[in-house]
Amino acid sequence: MHAFFTSLSSVLMACFLITEVRAKVFDPESDYVNTSDALCAEYGILKKDEVLRLDLDLSGRGLSTVFLTFCGTGSKSGPVWTAYTPHDDYYDRADGIQFREDFLRAGKVEGISPAGGLLVLYPGKGAGNLVHYQIEGDHVKQRDVQKLDYSKLEDQQLFESIFGRKIDEPMPDDFFKKPPHKVIKVTDIMARQQASKRQKEPSKKASSDSDPVPFTVVKSQPSNKFYESNKADPRNERPAPILWTVVVILLASATGMVLLLFKKRK
Repeated sequence: MHAFFTSLSSVLMACFLITEVRAKVFDPESDYVNTSDALCAEYGILKKDEVLRLDLDLSGRGLSTVFLTFCGTGSKSGPVWTAYTPHDDYYDRADGIQFREDFLRAGKVEGISPAGGLLVLYPGKGAGNLVHYQIEGDHVKQRDVQKLDYSKLEDQQLFESIFGRKIDEPMPDDFFKKPPHKVIKVTDIMARQQASKRQKEPSKKASSDSDPVPFTVVKSQPSNKFYESNKADPRNERPAPILWTVVVILLASATGMVLLLFKKRK
């Protein structure tokens, strides 16, 4: 009987892992506006009428990670962003990255983030907390770098070397006149979704082998002086039919083991 429960436990665990397979994301904006209510509640995402999009090269390889958040949300530490990391023909989604655009440095920083990523400062009264984010696919690694005491000369110099300005120096006017992010209306994104669906329907009727939707990896734009001065929600996607077939086979095997044990006991 112990062997049976062990086997059944293994079967259920395998089923759980299979159902947790996440779908690939091909359109970050469409995926983001369809974020599930459960995920919104988990990360404090408040859906609004407009989306902010920020494209940042985190590694210096010329590929931009797409950051999306709803316009007008967040706190003193900034809004909560979702990152979409590009691959050959799809994106990985990672949630829960909070930052302000005026306290942000993307890319490699010698001695602090040689492999790239994001350096974010969470400001406070007379001091701040410098944090490094490394985004690897759908995972985010957060590391506290150090506290910055604004009264210390060495901390002032570190701030200036990272963010390209003095601690008490405001952002230049161009930052507000021509912000690094784009503002996109949710209605425009939804309209694009509907148009895409209408284009696919005739092709499906004409041929069972419809051509794949073209995919273009986002290339980095010219360096942004402010930052370089120095998967529908994938969790809501259903697994592919073949995965459910495996689930059914595993459950059927478990049922067979139960019947076999009862026969032996008789």
